[in-house]
Amino acid sequence: MVRLFCDLDAEGIAQVDAMMGSRSAPAGAVLCRAGEQADALYVLAAGRAKSYTPTADGHEVIDTLLAPGDMFGGLAALGQRQHATTVRTLTDACVLRIDAPSFRQLLLQLPSVSLRVIDELSERLDAARGTTAMLASSPVMVRVAATLDSLCSKFGTPSSSHPGAIDLHLPLSRADLAGLTGSTVESVSRAMSTLRREGTVKSGRQWTTVLDRERLKALADGIESCSTTGADRPRP
Repeated sequence: MVRLFCDLDAEGIAQVDAMMGSRSAPAGAVLCRAGEQADALYVLAAGRAKSYTPTADGHEVIDTLLAPGDMFGGLAALGQRQHATTVRTLTDACVLRIDAPSFRQLLLQLPSVSLRVIDELSERLDAARGTTAMLASSPVMVRVAATLDSLCSKFGTPSSSHPGAIDLHLPLSRADLAGLTGSTVESVSRAMSTLRREGTVKSGRQWTTVLDRERLKALADGIESCSTTGADRPRP
């Protein structure tokens, strides 16, 4: 499931597997911490986690939410001497780990992995630029809609109770959604209230169901506006 290794044959996968260690972690466990030496690369094998940067005032700016198959952590070989973000589990999880010397050995032995590393670094840079542009210029409603639409693609499953709807199986709090969108909890709560009132989503404590994804996409693209314009006004 890991993009760096998806081109490998069974022998190559066996090589990678032999170099990987594994550990289990309960919900709420810190797997790596921003600012610490980046000496290992991790793969989330099972569970959910969030990658975020803690701010001076105690808030979290969430970089991404992690699903099985996602990689995190850092190595000098990837241009990272320190972990850029903190990663904390949202659920019980299983994590695989490969240290710096082993990863360097893989790059020398498996050229396809080296090429994938170049692709991965380029895509991360493009994604970071896109996120920065969106957070700098988009109204809160657009940010919330775009984030929910992205989460549908990565974590969504067809709803058993609402035909045509999508359930997000994530323990996602308002604070987490605020961190993902670079907004405040109050602004996100107003946007979500508007989306619920207009029938685009249903949500409760740490659960969300997207009832009308086409409208969500239109909002994310700035094509539609909500009836309550205050929720769509840019806020810090």
